[in-house]
Amino acid sequence: MTEMRVVTWNVAGRSTKLREQAEALIALNPDIIALQEITASTEPRWRELLEKSEICHVCSSREVALDSTVLTGPRKYTQITAARWPIRGWPEGAFNVPWRERVLSAEIQSPAGGIEFHTTHVPPGSSHGWKKIDHCRGIFERLSVPHVGHRLLCGDFNSPQSEMPDGTVHFWGERQRKNGTWAPRSGRGPEWCAGERSVILDLAAHDLPDVFRQMNGAVISDFSWYTRNGRGRRFDHIFASESLSPTACWYWHEGRTAGLSDHSALVADFEPSTAEVELKPS
Repeated sequence: MTEMRVVTWNVAGRSTKLREQAEALIALNPDIIALQEITASTEPRWRELLEKSEICHVCSSREVALDSTVLTGPRKYTQITAARWPIRGWPEGAFNVPWRERVLSAEIQSPAGGIEFHTTHVPPGSSHGWKKIDHCRGIFERLSVPHVGHRLLCGDFNSPQSEMPDGTVHFWGERQRKNGTWAPRSGRGPEWCAGERSVILDLAAHDLPDVFRQMNGAVISDFSWYTRNGRGRRFDHIFASESLSPTACWYWHEGRTAGLSDHSALVADFEPSTAEVELKPS
């Protein structure tokens, strides 16, 4: 049985803390990493530091972009995936989402066989409106299909809004009343909730359950991002196929509390079964 550690982290586009971020990340001893909020200026530095480490196989959404000239302004953030083993980035466009650079897909040739690996940074609805929902729909459409072999989706999803002690999950198309109950927001609230739910909950029916909930239960008391008033949100997720056999999953808070990012990294350990499958981009 092969042991494997995956770390996903929104590094907040920070440049002055980049070397510290890389050192802390490498110290976690990952086999695969996924980074969000990479910029044109930080990508070469990340690539240099990773290629000098044992996680030396690197691909980025910038290098597979069909048109890199659009990667400015609100679209300046891209993704990096790196691994100890050979990695092949798939051409941009496998997902029908508004900002295609916000999904990076790759095949990783691990000792347990090929892994179809996707990382994403879902645009926040507070600043980009329905692009968030169209992004979620695009992810669900692409991944809610039969597949063989290992498959993993991770990243910053800016969802959900809240997870209750009874396991109920609430999304941003809902509001909480003063008495503590929840109700859909007026207008297209139910449609908004359905879009977020399609990824956060509904992919479980397509062999992509939430690994953190799988390992730690439905009662959530840990978070990856906090509001200014200290309210926690669990925005960062790993969804993985049953064949990857997760054994543990937790949020690594030290990087956030040390000011390296405003997000905590999510770490998951796996013992994948051998799966000799040739993966091909759609």
